[in-house]
Amino acid sequence: MGYLYLIAFFCITFINGHTAFAIEDDMDVDSRGNIKITVGDKEFQFNIAGRLQWDYDHFQGVYNAGKTGSDTELRRGRITVGGTVERKWKYKLQYDFDVDGASDLKDAYILYDGSIGVKIGKYKLPFSLEELISSKHIPSIERSEILGWLRISRYNLNIQVEQYQQAYTWTAGLYQGHRDNNGAIKYDIGGRFTFLPFYEKTHWLHLGIAALSGDSGDGAVRSRYRTRLGVHTIGTHAGTRHEIFDTEDLAGNYASEYNQIGLEFAYLYGPFSLQMEWMQGTNDMAGLEGTSNTMSVDVSGNYVLLTYTLTGESRTYKKGTPDKIADAHNTWELILKVENGELKHTAQQATIFATAQSYSITTLGVNWYINKNMRFSANLLNASTDNFNLPSQVEQDGSALSMRIQYAF
Repeated sequence: MGYLYLIAFFCITFINGHTAFAIEDDMDVDSRGNIKITVGDKEFQFNIAGRLQWDYDHFQGVYNAGKTGSDTELRRGRITVGGTVERKWKYKLQYDFDVDGASDLKDAYILYDGSIGVKIGKYKLPFSLEELISSKHIPSIERSEILGWLRISRYNLNIQVEQYQQAYTWTAGLYQGHRDNNGAIKYDIGGRFTFLPFYEKTHWLHLGIAALSGDSGDGAVRSRYRTRLGVHTIGTHAGTRHEIFDTEDLAGNYASEYNQIGLEFAYLYGPFSLQMEWMQGTNDMAGLEGTSNTMSVDVSGNYVLLTYTLTGESRTYKKGTPDKIADAHNTWELILKVENGELKHTAQQATIFATAQSYSITTLGVNWYINKNMRFSANLLNASTDNFNLPSQVEQDGSALSMRIQYAF
């Protein structure tokens, strides 16, 4: 896929280089947020954006095998290049720089933005309200843990059709999944629909549903379930990788069929917002030819998120998701989040891990939006687990303090 991204990049560079010859006195350069160059009446646009998120975490109990610990990391360092060509054609390239060596091309797509849009490339799957909100704008420092047990990754080559209206949005497409034993790509099918029963700038109600389904054909599939209980740095703490709960690889000799569904609710009234989601996924694994292994893994989870802006500002709404706080400047926001998740499995042969695991996390937090570019966040988390196969001397509960400083342009 690397050469496709390279070709797309040179095509985009050529388009922008070509239009530069026509630029006269109608060019506008705006650097108050991201760096944006507009030609004419928004017929051509080119912009550069980026974000830096630096985290510090202090944790104990279940978060660190019963001991007190702390760590820090560059959570995200991203540069985004995007733009518009002749109003209808849009493109985006986003690269994430990781100090631990896991740098990655996050987005690389071309979109025809007509009455019904067509998007081709690498981008987020249309699943989960919280996942689709940018990490710059989610109220809590980390997203809900249940998302780590579902298929939400950006696949390399997807194609979808979409439509965004003020009252509703819908998306449907094919998304690259596993390869079978012959090397052929298998595709998942998925979609999302959202609806606004009513909408005013500072008072609206959002409802949504999303689903995804796929299989790996006759090819072996890797399946792994793990959690960090809302604290990202514990995965690499003290130079050794460990999750609180990790099944490792379940599926050396399995083909797999999987299905997942999510329900969304969000309500905003002035400075107050309420956001809830429920998600469920099933992974049915059957032994390949010559084996008798069978297994089913079922996961489910939900969260309730309350936010209140002490300084009175409201969150905006954009293309089927809540977005940033409008006109944030010395803005203070309080958050309360309660989330739960459960994993169950059945295995014909030896038990690989406990029959059922569950967790709950309560997060209290505060966000200080210094201005539209700078944000400071602090979250206090309290987690409890059940049947996580921890050593007998390690308690199933724990707490953590997470802090983040963010600069985004």
